[in-house]
Amino acid sequence: MGSGDLDWDHNERSLALGGFSFGYFSTLLLGGLLAERFDAKWVFGLGVFLTSAPALAAPFLANLDVNAFIALRAFQGAAQGPTLPAMYVLNAKWLPTPEKTRLFTFIFTGLHFGTILGFPISGAIAEHAGWEGIFYTFGSFGCIWFVFWVYFCHESPATHPAISQVGKRVYTTSKSLWSSPKISH
Repeated sequence: MGSGDLDWDHNERSLALGGFSFGYFSTLLLGGLLAERFDAKWVFGLGVFLTSAPALAAPFLANLDVNAFIALRAFQGAAQGPTLPAMYVLNAKWLPTPEKTRLFTFIFTGLHFGTILGFPISGAIAEHAGWEGIFYTFGSFGCIWFVFWVYFCHESPATHPAISQVGKRVYTTSKSLWSSPKISH
């Protein structure tokens, strides 16, 4: 069960809530540069992992020192900042041109839907496991997700071992996924 309220004043609470956003905003541009220069798969994956793993220490730091918690939240935001630009780079490589608009809309609707679901789920977790449980739950899921991401995600269709040569040509010639491509073998 959670330990209850933390003895933080209004300014400390404000900085604790805003710390993530300060860090996030500071690395958005850097994230785009990193994702274009290096594998976007790793920029995205490490961004999620470096946000998730420290979440497991957040309750300890929150109870230890408010400034340590604020610094942790800023670090988490800075780690997650590059994920959005990396997602754009990955989508540009994976989505065929005729479907980019439709699929980008679907993907980013899902991103916001996840945020909307996160609030009531966090409330339910807090009710049963205390506020600390929110950090343990989402931190653990993010770390587990990262293992699957590393194994199953590939930088582009050209590097994916399970996509046939015909399938790779569909991507490289920007054919529609929704029509049957007439590609000769």
